[in-house]
Amino acid sequence: MVKMEDGLMITVFCNYWMVNCTGKPLRYQGNNDTTDVLDPAEPQQPMLFSFLNPDKNKQKLRVRVDTGGWSDYFSIDTVGSGGSVTSIDETTGFCYEVGVSVTLSNIQLTNIVTFYPRFQVINELNTLISVTGN
Repeated sequence: MVKMEDGLMITVFCNYWMVNCTGKPLRYQGNNDTTDVLDPAEPQQPMLFSFLNPDKNKQKLRVRVDTGGWSDYFSIDTVGSGGSVTSIDETTGFCYEVGVSVTLSNIQLTNIVTFYPRFQVINELNTLISVTGN
């Protein structure tokens, strides 16, 4: 018998946790999905993600940064994999490179997919600097 003062423990399972550490809003879309999902730029707040069509052999994801274009599709099933994806904003010409790493959760059922800036510049000077890439 469970008493109200004892509390209630609920376990929630999801195949993927998306962690957005880019500081920018990201959108995710599966290769078999017609809609996309917005992940606001709130670091360390995992978003639970699942493909609409759970065909395990063909699950791929694409991402776009803020108002940028969609990246190429990539797999998030392989733990230990990583790399980077590119999202180009056609209106501003900005090219966002987003690092991606896939790790396994402690319960070994969920893949944690972390998105982070591919490059980061920290200005420790007492003057403003301008950084561009080509």
